[in-house]
Amino acid sequence: MEYINKTTKDGKVVKLKNYKKKVKINKIKRRLFLVLFLLIILIIILLYAPFMQIKKINCYGNSVISSEDIVLNSKICIGNNIFRINKNKAIDYIDDNPYVKTVNIYRKLPSTININIEECQVFAYLKKDNGYVYLNEECKVLELSDVPPDKNVPLIKGVNVTSKVVNEVIEIKNIAQLDCIKDILSVLNNSKFKGMITLIDVTDTKKNKITVNNILEIVLGDTENLDYKLNFMAAGAYDSLGSNQAGTLDVSYGCNAVFKEKQ
Repeated sequence: MEYINKTTKDGKVVKLKNYKKKVKINKIKRRLFLVLFLLIILIIILLYAPFMQIKKINCYGNSVISSEDIVLNSKICIGNNIFRINKNKAIDYIDDNPYVKTVNIYRKLPSTININIEECQVFAYLKKDNGYVYLNEECKVLELSDVPPDKNVPLIKGVNVTSKVVNEVIEIKNIAQLDCIKDILSVLNNSKFKGMITLIDVTDTKKNKITVNNILEIVLGDTENLDYKLNFMAAGAYDSLGSNQAGTLDVSYGCNAVFKEKQ
């Protein structure tokens, strides 16, 4: 214990124990203990109180994946304590679905879980082994199906598929073709031709072609200046064609668009 100097009436200096400081320290300790005790009680209430049990799970942003599948895959159950669920594990479980692009889980106190999903979209498809391979914009395999996609997305032609594992990027014998497909899909995603392309032909990576609405073939050439060739040259020429669109439009040189009407 600390001592303090104190002067008596006759002028002597004596040392006395500093009881005031001890009392102050004890008050602080009691307050800290009380706060800690209340905090523990609060944690126990939050972890075990019935009103903190999950009563509702909402799913947002999903159209391909059913809400029932999302909740089932998350392993979050009605009746679980809202603070005892492992959000990171639930996100990992949901993310195993190939159609899931991003997923976020939020607690809405006292008893609701909100799951926000951003889904991958089918951007193209391939024919393989009497079936169809659905791809997203990064050529990840979303689904293997017996029927083509019902969306208006292009068929990819001219490739030799070596592996088609769901939730992994498609493997093609010619790597250059895969790069071409990715580049073309990326540019088409922000193009006026999105939703209008019925065929992507990468048989020759120096003479890539796309077909618009099954009637107009656009020769893109290689992927150099692809955005300019497709979204400026081809788009401008397409608008000027009006209803006379059947034929071939060559923008492969990157300097002018040459249209040859179908005979």
